[in-house]
Amino acid sequence: MKIVLCDTAFNIKIEAPREPPLGLSSIASFLRLNGYIVKVLSPYLEGWHISETARKINKLNPDIIGFSIIDKNAVDAIKLIKKLRRIGYKGYIVLGGYWPSLNSYDILKTFKEVDACIRGEGEFTLLELAESLNSQKNFKDILGLSFRDGSNIIENENRPLIENLDKLPFPARDYTAQVIKMGSAPAIYTGKGCHGSCSFCSIKAFYKEIPGEKIRTRTHKNIIDEMESLVRNFSLPHFTIIDDNFIFPGKKGIEFVESFRKEILNRRLKLSFDLMCRVDLIEREIFSKLKSVGLKRVFIGVESGHENGLKRFNKKITVAKSIEAINTLQNLELEFTVALILSDPWTNYEEFETNLKFMRKIRDSFDRNKLILSVSPRIVVHKYTAIYEKLKEEGKLLGDWFKGYTYEINNDIKLPLKIWELFTQRWPKFFRSLVLKLQNS
Repeated sequence: MKIVLCDTAFNIKIEAPREPPLGLSSIASFLRLNGYIVKVLSPYLEGWHISETARKINKLNPDIIGFSIIDKNAVDAIKLIKKLRRIGYKGYIVLGGYWPSLNSYDILKTFKEVDACIRGEGEFTLLELAESLNSQKNFKDILGLSFRDGSNIIENENRPLIENLDKLPFPARDYTAQVIKMGSAPAIYTGKGCHGSCSFCSIKAFYKEIPGEKIRTRTHKNIIDEMESLVRNFSLPHFTIIDDNFIFPGKKGIEFVESFRKEILNRRLKLSFDLMCRVDLIEREIFSKLKSVGLKRVFIGVESGHENGLKRFNKKITVAKSIEAINTLQNLELEFTVALILSDPWTNYEEFETNLKFMRKIRDSFDRNKLILSVSPRIVVHKYTAIYEKLKEEGKLLGDWFKGYTYEINNDIKLPLKIWELFTQRWPKFFRSLVLKLQNS
């Protein structure tokens, strides 16, 4: 049995190339371990458009195609699937990822070209699906699977989350050499889940109905084993740790960092890495230890330069705490990326202006050689998040489950936000040069 696993990112300007999602790569590795022939495809890295991708997949003629889909790729993914069916693909099509997990019933009801959706983590579910297709067994006992049975849509019980992440093989690295050649670093994960409860984050929605421990970590030994294998196989000892939050609060977090650090030192590994962390977990002692074993850059979700925004986002931090965290990183001579969201459904002009002033303060107060400002003009609404539920309750939710959800911007910030989006998205180089000229005049 041949299986193709395909990312569904298209038409993305490649400035910082990335590998296929690690969830997809983990499933590929798991299926290969169990004897299946698996081809991983990234149209994004291959430079393929939708029609070309359909032709390439159809030529491979796999028995199963698994597509990894997030919200912003949904429309293109369905176009690809429809194209595949039109040119004659007769095999089994199954979808996985955040978007299918939260919209499985609607997808199967609306798009007859799709045979099934996997909800939650997909390694064991796709393996059992492949085995059932191979032996023509019934699908009704496959946990985490939604599928079409004649005219009926069956949604099986949720599959519990994987308890021991160390039991999974390392993710497949089919595109790692290419990504390195293009100037990016391999991504790794050290755990799954996040202890935060940000009102806009889709992680809580994704895990909400699934039984099992929501926050799980790999052992430090397992993580360093993978890092060491990547250093050995690809000769580039720099990594991006993609966990939403690398450090956990309290004693557990301190013990994990110490074990992680000691394991690197004991093996005498020369490597470097970037990570993401919450503002309120940035402490000098911990980050000094991480720097000693290779930490280079820290991504922090500051999100707002005013207290009202932080409360609406349920960040449980203050603006002062954000500045303190950035100061700590700069004093340690670490590089840092500060993420900000300019507006949300309730932002007024005063708050919008405060965010712009805050951005300028960050730019002027910290080392520009180490600082990157990552600015989103407006918050993205994901299904079943706290912001989604509030907009729905207030009758302000626009859009739909397929094309994405949105909302009306407050009238007093419509024009400045439109100008910001127009310049930063359509003419980013011109915008940056203009801002620098104005600010330095």
